[in-house]
Amino acid sequence: MFTKELYCKFRYLLAKKKNFYEICSELNLSDSQVMLLIDSLDDTSIYTKLFGEDYKRLKRPPITEGTYKIYSNKEHLRLALLGDTHLCSKSDAVEEIRDAYYIIEKNQTDFVLHCGDFVDGLNPMNKDHIRELRERTYEGQLDYSLHYYPSYSNKTLIVSGNHDDYWYQLTGKEILKDFSERRDDVIYLGANRRKIAIGNLIIDLVHGNTLQNGSIDFKAGLYIRNIPENERPNIVHLGHMHTPYHNDIYGVLCVRTGALMHLSPYHKSKGYNSHISFYFVDVYFDDDGKVKKIKHKKESLDK
Repeated sequence: MFTKELYCKFRYLLAKKKNFYEICSELNLSDSQVMLLIDSLDDTSIYTKLFGEDYKRLKRPPITEGTYKIYSNKEHLRLALLGDTHLCSKSDAVEEIRDAYYIIEKNQTDFVLHCGDFVDGLNPMNKDHIRELRERTYEGQLDYSLHYYPSYSNKTLIVSGNHDDYWYQLTGKEILKDFSERRDDVIYLGANRRKIAIGNLIIDLVHGNTLQNGSIDFKAGLYIRNIPENERPNIVHLGHMHTPYHNDIYGVLCVRTGALMHLSPYHKSKGYNSHISFYFVDVYFDDDGKVKKIKHKKESLDK
């Protein structure tokens, strides 16, 4: 959480009429962290002072509440967990995404779960981001994605990530909503996170860039611990960090999937790694339809 000292310094810089980039530099915070700090103050006049009357465009799309339910009476369910495809980045990995869906089809997978950052968007707070893009317009990124994202014989369920939501900040449009309306095999479940029930299997599909309380660091253990024990899902699927990880946390299988993209100049400058991979998750049910066993396996596509 942000400290009282940080809030005071932010207010001081705002009173001195520092611009957004100067405030980021002075506070030694990233652009997204400063946006979270502003959101936590719950004072929309700050947006007007920093960005003018167009501040409303900088808001994020609303979270879709409720559980998305799918009927199933299968004894064995196979899921593919992936995310962070960042289509339209010059570092996207269209060939590897096709390879992933080929393997997914070959393994008779029931559903694909995509945890967001489907496209690379256009970061309104990062003036250098545009140089890393193949397509720089909303329509260009939508058309590119429709052309290059593989078709699938079953369904891909997807939530948006922060890069997808950049378009909402700029245009008020949810690009994944427009994409899914043109593709019968893709179901858009809403912004950032959504609970899914497939029979008695419960999954939290979460992009994983922020916690609900505004914390700038998403910690899976804290997220799961804050869910009442009788409401915890069987699986939490996260992305955002581009680094694969899995663990059993409080009896919940937590899977953070790697990115299906190559290492970008921005990530190189930050010293990040990129792991081109996804996960298979096999779920087995007992005679009463309750979850009996869950197995997982990472599939690497690094070449």
